[in-house]
Amino acid sequence: MKRLLREVAAPVQLALLALGLASLLLLLFGESPYHVGKALLRGAFASRDDLARTLAGAVPLIFTGLAVAIPFRAGLFNIGAEGQLILAGFAAGVTATVFADLSPIALMPLVMLIAMLVAMIPAGIAGWMRSRIGIHEVIATILLNFIIYSLVMWLLRVESFGLMAGMEPKTAEIPLGIRLGEAIPGTGIGVALVFAVLIAVVAEVVLFRTKPGLMLRARGGNPRAAESVGVRSGRVILGSMLVGGALASFAGTQQVLEVHHSYIEGFSPGYGFTGIAVALLGANRPLGVVLAGLFFAVLRSGAFAMDALAGIPREAVGLLEVLIILLVASELIRGSFRKARAGTAGGVA
Repeated sequence: MKRLLREVAAPVQLALLALGLASLLLLLFGESPYHVGKALLRGAFASRDDLARTLAGAVPLIFTGLAVAIPFRAGLFNIGAEGQLILAGFAAGVTATVFADLSPIALMPLVMLIAMLVAMIPAGIAGWMRSRIGIHEVIATILLNFIIYSLVMWLLRVESFGLMAGMEPKTAEIPLGIRLGEAIPGTGIGVALVFAVLIAVVAEVVLFRTKPGLMLRARGGNPRAAESVGVRSGRVILGSMLVGGALASFAGTQQVLEVHHSYIEGFSPGYGFTGIAVALLGANRPLGVVLAGLFFAVLRSGAFAMDALAGIPREAVGLLEVLIILLVASELIRGSFRKARAGTAGGVA
């Protein structure tokens, strides 16, 4: 716990600094940071529906944050979470409608399993390309994102497949029996959020309390040293990318089962890319990712009320997010330089 607090402390401080700078900008433009912040919080928490919307919005950010954080601990950059979650959402929507006659008890796990396996395919391809032929996963995942976008758009529109419902680019609505609701009625806390937190807890334990987690972190810290003590780098690369794809799939599945109740083209406003910021702010710790996901969800959920009540365009929240990302990323770069200097000094000595 002490280590977790120590690792998360620096990003939290930088986030507070970003909020301070944003407040200063508001003052320079003659706006009250207090009233703007009050409007933002009101939009996120004023009613049970507002709270439910905020918490539901945190779920894809938590899952995509985990999808980035786990490979990052192995020294990898999973930039493909966006494509992976879109592919999973499409697979979930199609599976739920094709097998709609199944009982909810059988259909729910089938939808989640197929969505997860489908999302793991591009993640596994990127991991295999990195471990076997040396193609960097950033290049591979970015290219795979474009391939996935085009493939899903084409599959949805092919008339002979009959996947699109009506004239809108979406699948038919999923059965009522597999739609996710509240875990505790009247609280706004959804089943998907509880599942996301449980997955984060499991990831935290595996990452920092088990041998596989130690091997993964060893590879991320120093690949050559890890291989010298028996860590098989290729397996770690492929395994961590597959885990990242599986985690990203839950974001797409949640959007289909809880939010939209069908696959809708363009349902993701960039959850996979925002997940990178969530992972950075959470110090790439699974429990830190949960807190960072909730923080970004509050900003996004309250942005509409901030626009209506305080007259501040909701795009200002995007500016704040960028400011946070820049500050956290700059600190990571500084830390990398300090480690490099220390290593060089040690080698010279």
